[in-house]
Amino acid sequence: MNKPLYLIAFSSILFVQNSLSQALDPSTLTPQQLDSFFGRTTLPSWYDSTVTANSLIRSLYGITNIQQTIPRESGQTSLGPYLGFGVRAQCGTSFNAAHNGFQYKPINNPNTQIISSGLLNAATAACGITFARNDLLDGLQGFLPQGRAYIQSRNIASVINFRIRDGITESFSPPEPAISIGYSDNGIHQSNPELDHLLIDEFVDFYKENKILLYSETLTTFQANDRDAVTLYQHATSDRDLLEIYKSGDTFKQINSERDPQASIKNALVAGLVCHNGTMDYSDDNSCSVTENCISIPPETETETETDAPPPPPICFPVNRFGSFGPSPEGRVKPDLVLAHTLYLTLSSANSNRLLRLDGSTGAAHQLMGLAGSVIEMFADGLFTGDPGRLGDLSQLSENQAAAAIYTHRPSPEMSRALLVNSAYRYPVAQINRNHQGWGIPRLNELLQRAIANNFRFPVILDRQRLTDQQTMRTFISVDASEATNQLLVTMAFNDAETSATSRANDISLKVTSPSNVVYWGNSGLLNGDVSTAGGTEDTINTIENVVINNPEMGRWVIETIGSSIRYDNVKATHAIDSNFALIATCSSKTSDICSSLPTNLTLQAVSQGGSGAVSPASLIIFLLMTLLISNKNRLHKLRAVLPSTKSQPV
Repeated sequence: MNKPLYLIAFSSILFVQNSLSQALDPSTLTPQQLDSFFGRTTLPSWYDSTVTANSLIRSLYGITNIQQTIPRESGQTSLGPYLGFGVRAQCGTSFNAAHNGFQYKPINNPNTQIISSGLLNAATAACGITFARNDLLDGLQGFLPQGRAYIQSRNIASVINFRIRDGITESFSPPEPAISIGYSDNGIHQSNPELDHLLIDEFVDFYKENKILLYSETLTTFQANDRDAVTLYQHATSDRDLLEIYKSGDTFKQINSERDPQASIKNALVAGLVCHNGTMDYSDDNSCSVTENCISIPPETETETETDAPPPPPICFPVNRFGSFGPSPEGRVKPDLVLAHTLYLTLSSANSNRLLRLDGSTGAAHQLMGLAGSVIEMFADGLFTGDPGRLGDLSQLSENQAAAAIYTHRPSPEMSRALLVNSAYRYPVAQINRNHQGWGIPRLNELLQRAIANNFRFPVILDRQRLTDQQTMRTFISVDASEATNQLLVTMAFNDAETSATSRANDISLKVTSPSNVVYWGNSGLLNGDVSTAGGTEDTINTIENVVINNPEMGRWVIETIGSSIRYDNVKATHAIDSNFALIATCSSKTSDICSSLPTNLTLQAVSQGGSGAVSPASLIIFLLMTLLISNKNRLHKLRAVLPSTKSQPV
């Protein structure tokens, strides 16, 4: 299948925009400037080919679509561009925060310690993929060029005596009683165990007050159950809105709990690798396992001295040294998504201007962080929920104000995962199997096109929904036309209770029923095939479930999200033992108005302990009013409201 050709045109548009932003032209750099950027007085031979390859994968993901103004109908305010302004993420524990490649200087923990120069360089390069500005040097383009990085040491002692509010350090003494965060178990603070105690809610506030929405880690000595305490225990507090993103590993072996512990984390997005072979055609992509493919890497680094001698022949490394694959030891689909394997131009820690290239799954994880940040910004601006442009003109705000606005309208981590997975291009499993590709390669252009086709309201989009044990939430989607090019795509993601980073605690399951009562369970048939198969059983392992139906039957489809086993509380804001989930359902087609639903997404819950499950009078009145409203707009929206049963059915 060809990748959308119109994406290529956007690359040139974005390049013009960057040029207008006073980015330096590499061909006009003085020897001194070249030395500052590259550690040599001539432009590296790999520069042009690297920039071309980077532009291609940005087009592949649709970044070029969303990073320009999106026109709307006459009289309506245009949308975008979505450049990450106000999006903040922790992308390392130590890196060169003084690099000129960051448009907004990272929020820096002043007690953060540099663990090693190698780690510092890797973290700087990784953060640069996500946050490098696009107006420093033509060709240098981070995924969130106006976003802001955050640095926080894993050493809990460093946050005991101070905290940062909007980049300003202030003294901080956590109140009593303190709560253990468990680091003494792995020996990090055995000599000073009192540093292992910090009031959990205050520690979460340390992130919350700085509006941090994304987290990744570049450490190699990593324990899944002992990762940064805030990312482990924030799931047990009322604030759970920190999306974790990790690499799958670089071994081209199956994910291993000892070798790749981060790749098994159940609530995280894990990034794998796909070799796209430098084309816009999906059909020639592979899992990087073909040994005859290689990557040309001229042996030039930022530390080499200048020489007038011609560059040596490229060195080729087999690409099968990259990209650990699934399933995880628990049997989950990991990685969750794959990113294009490429040498990406990014930042070096050597000085405040130095550049280098980064590849492997660390680079992939920070590509994915940039894409997730873009999805968060698009969601916050109402592109999928019927309120496009609700953030207003962010250029009139300070960076702190923009961060606060996005944080106010942020999606849950589950919703971010669901949006990225639902819109991904899934390779035929005969080409790349599920264990290598996860749920496919992200496509923000597909998200944007579906938003436009549905008048910026997805047929079904439910976030932060709660279920108790044995409860069911039902919603409905109407397929109004059937075409050979049409797919019904339903994705549910939930955040499992953190009794362990990897082992299942609760289970929420997805069930979809066709108008002719054919049942499809989440992920049934998709582990070894391209579309869902009828029947099957519940998936009790994965925290992301999909139903994919080609050429769906016309009529009302019932989508059920079932609290099959909710034994551990995951929503501290309520008194019940309950868990949150996100749900989206869309139709992928060349034409719009294929799928529709009740605008209120009216839901019914089957209560396990004596509840009748009947619709309340107030809900019925609201439903009838909405039906009347819809009937007046049928010609315009092609919606058919279907009155659900007033009594829920037992699961």
